[in-house]
Amino acid sequence: MNEIAIKWSGRVLGSVMGLAVLFAAGGCQWKQPAAPAEEIDRNPSGQVDIPAKQVAEIARQALAAPPMSMNLETGQEGSLVTGWREYPGDLHIIRRWTERTRFKIVVFPDYAEPQAKSHIQVFDETQEKPSDAQPWYPAPDRRRPERSAEVLKLIRQQAARGNPATAPAK
Repeated sequence: MNEIAIKWSGRVLGSVMGLAVLFAAGGCQWKQPAAPAEEIDRNPSGQVDIPAKQVAEIARQALAAPPMSMNLETGQEGSLVTGWREYPGDLHIIRRWTERTRFKIVVFPDYAEPQAKSHIQVFDETQEKPSDAQPWYPAPDRRRPERSAEVLKLIRQQAARGNPATAPAK
């Protein structure tokens, strides 16, 4: 009887230690949500020395061409929403999940010089899924400002090429 108790307690202890190591190694971790003011500031934005209507068309063309090659789902009155683009996601315990992000690009005239300058802001929305067989899940805590910054950079580069007399303002 004593041998059985020792073997059983050894197995339980081994299982508990194994789980402890698994959780200590990382896995899915909780992050403190960003404060609302920080959330707004994380959306990349910039100004260009081109009228807003022209910038919206430049953005439409830049997103449709390589390297982005993204479809536009909607585009009206200076607001463009792209289709989804897949990216490798975060590592969750032992598997890298897949993410997809779409972007909303808002172009509006500059307050001081509405006929000559525009302001661009890029917002991102990300979804994730653990495997190909599972559906996409909203990931509101997975903000990807670096992806939005990549889109903004591409639009600003295209605007500089489209209007060589004026480079994008910083």
